[in-house]
Amino acid sequence: MLRDRTLRKLSKSLFGWNYVVHLRLYRPPYISEADVNQYVATTLGSEAIVGGSQQVTADEMMDDIETSIRHRGDASYGPKQGALESRAFKELLDAVLSHFKEVSTNADRIELFWLEEGHLDYPVFWDFAYLIASPSGCEIFIGSSSD
Repeated sequence: MLRDRTLRKLSKSLFGWNYVVHLRLYRPPYISEADVNQYVATTLGSEAIVGGSQQVTADEMMDDIETSIRHRGDASYGPKQGALESRAFKELLDAVLSHFKEVSTNADRIELFWLEEGHLDYPVFWDFAYLIASPSGCEIFIGSSSD
């Protein structure tokens, strides 16, 4: 099971010049036949409004998560030099990706969604939000980067 501490360490390892990463994992209870709007309202509150969603494959989700977290930035912003090549970063990212690979194998559905209102952070460079739902458990994973 992925721990909040792992996500905090991964986020902290990417702190850099005009760049901060936020990774949030929620585990709402499974609600039979609920849509992403219900899960988001239950988890983040009624002020969080879903702007849209679409079903995606596990591979699409994994690619998006990895591409976002590995974002290099440019001369004006980005992770501190060497962060993406460090052993600690690679181990933390592997733990995150392994978790979502395992969770997605039992998922009834995986939905990419975006928040029209009520985002907990201020995404600037990239963001993602996924609902992974199955009767054995649900997860909402939200990631973003800002300056």
